[in-house]
Amino acid sequence: MKIDFIIVKMIFIFLLVVGVALGFVIKNISASSSEKQLHTQITKIQQQIDSFYTKYQALPGDISNAFELKLSNYPTNGNADGIITDSISQNTLFDGEMANFWLHLGSFTKFFETYDGFNNESARIGLSMPKAVGLPNNNQAGIIAFGKMVNNQKSNFLHLGFREADATNLYTSPVLSPTIAHNLDKKFDDGLPNSGKILAKTGQNLNDNSGQENCLQNNKYLESNQIACQLLFSF
Repeated sequence: MKIDFIIVKMIFIFLLVVGVALGFVIKNISASSSEKQLHTQITKIQQQIDSFYTKYQALPGDISNAFELKLSNYPTNGNADGIITDSISQNTLFDGEMANFWLHLGSFTKFFETYDGFNNESARIGLSMPKAVGLPNNNQAGIIAFGKMVNNQKSNFLHLGFREADATNLYTSPVLSPTIAHNLDKKFDDGLPNSGKILAKTGQNLNDNSGQENCLQNNKYLESNQIACQLLFSF
């Protein structure tokens, strides 16, 4: 009887260990799948941007003859300066070239999602810009495009972390943990938050970098599962 009890106990412990290990493996597979899903989405967008530029020699939103090319049903021409920005060139609003970027790109090809071109308080994730896929905890975030001068060079980015906008401001928020952000950066770029084509971002808007201490430390990603990071993908 005692031997039978010991055997049952050993089987129980064995099954418990297997269950914990299996749960860990499934969790890792799920996380890896989500990261790949998100990167695939970003890559698809970047490919469409490249195709758009190859055809028109201009960027969506920034193109100066979008209306004439029937990329929109109303005037949405950009200034063709090579930088995606808002109507006041400060990247504080979701309007101007930033809103028209998705309208033009969606109109460019039937194989890509279409977007309504709505701006500021009328803009909605999934309707006015893509909804990011594969985010942890079912987080909701939009992907927006913007540009600025970096080291005296024109640079444009896809930003992962748009939350909402109103008539006076555009708001962003963290959507990834430092661990997941690092995994994405490491798998698809150089793994460093401040160099390469994938960059770490924090703050409540595109010009704000507050909260870096929760995402980064000494120019490296923290080892943490707390949601604290946004990401930029250059194009």
